[in-house]
Amino acid sequence: MDLSLFFAGTAGSVPTARRGLPALLLRAGGERILFDCGEGTQKQLLRSIGVAVPPIEVTADPAFALAPAPKSEIESCSGLNFAADGRPRVGVALRPWGASVEAQTDEYARLLAALEDKTGARVILIPMQLPGDAEFSQAVARKSGREFAMISNSCSPAALLGVVGEMHA
Repeated sequence: MDLSLFFAGTAGSVPTARRGLPALLLRAGGERILFDCGEGTQKQLLRSIGVAVPPIEVTADPAFALAPAPKSEIESCSGLNFAADGRPRVGVALRPWGASVEAQTDEYARLLAALEDKTGARVILIPMQLPGDAEFSQAVARKSGREFAMISNSCSPAALLGVVGEMHA
C-alpha cells in the first residue's frame, strides 16, 4: 500500500485570507484523511472545490472532547437506522446567516441535491440548535424536493457526537 504524510501550512500560526493554519493529510492507497486541522483550514478546502457562497462557518467544537454516547442512545435520539442502506452518509448542519434567508435556502438546496447526485451519498441533516436550525433545515429539504434524513429530536452533546461519528464525511 502506498502511504504518505503531507504537512500543509506549516509556516502559519495565524490564519490569513490566503493561508490557513497547519494541517496534516495522510494518504493511504486511495484514502485521504485530514487531521489536526487549524481553524480556517476547512473553509479554504471548501473554497478550493468551488464552495464560496453561501458563507459557511466550519469550526472545531469543545464537545469533541466528550466520549460518544452508546449506539442505542445515538439511534434512539436520532431516529435513524445507520445500517439502512449501503450508501455513504454525509452529515450537514445548516444555520441561516444574515438577512437573505431565502437566497441561502435556494443555494443550500441546490448544493445538497448536487452532493447526493454527484457522490451517491445519503445527506443527513443534523440541526445543532433547536428549533431554528431544524426549521431552516426543513425549509432547505422542501426547496430541494428531496427527502433528506434529518434528526428532529433534542439530543445530548454526547449523542450528537455519536451521530457525527456515524457519518462518512
